[in-house]
Amino acid sequence: MGYFVFVKKTNNQVAPNSNTQEISKSLKENRTYADLNGDGEKEYLVLGMPENESGSYLKSIIAYDTSDTEIASLPQEIPIKVPILELIKVHTLNTNDPREYFSFDFIAGPHQSETMFFGLIEDKILPVCFKEIPEGPYDCLFYSGNVGYLPIKDLDNDGYVELIEAVDEYPGEGELSAEEETAIDKASEEQGVTDFTEGMKRIALREKGGRGRMVVWAIYSFNGKGFIEQTGNNYEKYYALIGNMIENKMRRSELSNDSLEYIQLVKDFWGHNAN
Repeated sequence: MGYFVFVKKTNNQVAPNSNTQEISKSLKENRTYADLNGDGEKEYLVLGMPENESGSYLKSIIAYDTSDTEIASLPQEIPIKVPILELIKVHTLNTNDPREYFSFDFIAGPHQSETMFFGLIEDKILPVCFKEIPEGPYDCLFYSGNVGYLPIKDLDNDGYVELIEAVDEYPGEGELSAEEETAIDKASEEQGVTDFTEGMKRIALREKGGRGRMVVWAIYSFNGKGFIEQTGNNYEKYYALIGNMIENKMRRSELSNDSLEYIQLVKDFWGHNAN
């Protein structure tokens, strides 16, 4: 979890579905408690919310100890959008280490979300990523096909948790009504982008065809510093250990080429909303 710089986007639009009432809460109310340094005492995090309702980015993330002394903060070079406040979670990623971590969920689409984990390193709050030297938030965001659904469990009982990216299979297309076609065209005009209509129509058609099984898209293991994607035989090992934790599941490799390409399109279309 080395130090890195995120380049801040100039877009200052409100994050989709952000709750302006929650954003207007006082700093004292926006607290999350976690034992960030593993000393047995719960530190607390305060989120610096945007000054006005049109702001997208947190002003700050600051950690305080039990005596209300600041012990760490998120570097200003790493902008983080306002998360879904009610889905902030605290995690133990290594049962042999008392340090706790926390995660933010961000809306990425109509029913998709992305999750970023954070931990304490010296006097900094930093993202926990799946690349050793991350270049941006996209190297630290985990994708979910359903908002907030990111299974986390120590599957092989080695003390380190596994994290599962799960998405829905949509095996076939349905049909759009004239009203739905018109709504998509109108949304495209409002967005002012020509490729929006094509992408939205393809997604809408596929979703009208109905959901299939739950796809185990990717599996990551925490190693004490970051998350490592498990591929090949390791993917198969952990897939077998999931058991009935995810029902009606399928491997990514079991997808048809068409379904594989479609899921990747949706992931790219809605993804990386938190940068």
